[in-house]
Amino acid sequence: MKVVKRVFLVLLTVLAIVNPLLSFGVFALGYPQIDNEIFTGFSYLLLILMGVNAAFMLFCLFFYKKDRRIAIPIRIVIGFSTLLSVFFTLINYVTATRAVPEATRFLVIGMLPIFAAVFGSLFALFALPSFKVKARKVVAAVLFAAVVLTCSAYLFKLVPFKFELATDPLVLDIGTGYSVAWGTNAEAVAYLTYESGGEEKTVWSSIEGTKRVGVIHSVFLPYDEFKDADYSIHAVRSHGTLPYGSHLGKAVDSQSFHFSDDRTKLGVNIASFSDWHNLGYLLPETASRMGKLDLILMLGDFSDYYVSESMIVSNVIKDMATATKSSIPAILVKGNHEARADGLYDVWSQLGLSKNYYQVERNGILFTVLDSGEAVSDEYYEHGGMNDFERYDKEQLEWYKSLPLRTDVFNALLCHTTHGFLPYFGGEFRAETERLQMQFVVGGHTGHSRVIAYDKFYNFEEGGWETDGNAVEPLDFVTGAKKINLENLRRVFLKNYYYFIGGQILIPADRSTITFKILRNDSPTELLNKTVTAIYPIV
Repeated sequence: MKVVKRVFLVLLTVLAIVNPLLSFGVFALGYPQIDNEIFTGFSYLLLILMGVNAAFMLFCLFFYKKDRRIAIPIRIVIGFSTLLSVFFTLINYVTATRAVPEATRFLVIGMLPIFAAVFGSLFALFALPSFKVKARKVVAAVLFAAVVLTCSAYLFKLVPFKFELATDPLVLDIGTGYSVAWGTNAEAVAYLTYESGGEEKTVWSSIEGTKRVGVIHSVFLPYDEFKDADYSIHAVRSHGTLPYGSHLGKAVDSQSFHFSDDRTKLGVNIASFSDWHNLGYLLPETASRMGKLDLILMLGDFSDYYVSESMIVSNVIKDMATATKSSIPAILVKGNHEARADGLYDVWSQLGLSKNYYQVERNGILFTVLDSGEAVSDEYYEHGGMNDFERYDKEQLEWYKSLPLRTDVFNALLCHTTHGFLPYFGGEFRAETERLQMQFVVGGHTGHSRVIAYDKFYNFEEGGWETDGNAVEPLDFVTGAKKINLENLRRVFLKNYYYFIGGQILIPADRSTITFKILRNDSPTELLNKTVTAIYPIV
């Protein structure tokens, strides 16, 4: 019984020590919002209290024996610290699920070596001496093996035992050609094979002549080479890059895909998706209600937050590859959530984009893509003083002003945030939009779906999700915002959202009208269906 109590006390102490570390990670990901909702400095105060509680638990371990004389009975200290440890664990859980649910998983996985080291050290110091001699030797051997394994995992990263392709390929139209992107579940080198002109060709994912090692892979292919091609993707696992090479392992291959894209075709059926926030598994179901699609617009906010490239693989490439069936192209637009993590601009370059504002001409339409950044001022509290979009926006505006007016095509503007037409950007962007004779502007972000008719263009807001389909979070039950019932529990644990919507844009061959539709994944009923007359004639 004495040994059990000692082990239990060690576990509680580990929990107390890990809590401030976990809290620091969780609040570092989302503390501006939480501090703003409660009071400034709340997260740092909790961090200090968790540190004090960790010291309490260490105190309990040192003075556990009854022959030690202390002012406060040890059981009271242990009981109080135990309650605090459980309380702080619940706070970390609620904070994590409210701020960054998916990111927390990566945070916890990253802390596993630290957790193991703390547990092993405390166990060896305080619990192991209570075991009998023979049992002590066995446990010591297990601890030694665990320490070696933990150190190895920390040095060489925890990687999946099973190596596989994590996604099907996603074909992006980037304006100068196609960028085909896919992901693997561990670091690898990768390549694509396709048939063109009666011969099979191989293109490696590489940069400046060197095969690129990572979990995101992409290759560039010219329009004419890939417009009607059978192709497959391949990857070879990399176990570590050396100055002159890499330890390569298992190779995996995909099935064959057929990509068919007639960029000269007039009369198109376009789908637009935005704000799916980790729920991209609903995209294919929504897209299936739109008939045979020619193009999909990816309008931003694909995930709540990003803390690793693997989240790009799971929340961007995988979902859209499934929605496009790897057979039609997509155009990528960056949302405000894609502006919130270190290194994300490098990720977009890995997907084939040199900039996040560019043009794509296809199907008699010139799509101009803008980057609305965070869509708020750089001083906005939520971003913790990390934004510097003011200069970036000026550079983008100069590029926008330099674009020539094209009257021989149907002009369309794509931008994540278009509510009230880019109030953050200001009047100059709107003036340029009118100068460039944009027939329509498509955006997401708002959580609403509507068509706004301006004097010089139409604004199609395709919000991605509607308020009635929004998620229920655990904190909603604590604050009383939601009642605890079977329906709301289902929304928490089974499907965060009741439904997901998508936009559909139909443009006939003569480009005389535009039909905007909103469809839901679980209903054939159209939430919006509006046909408007094109404003500017094609010359």
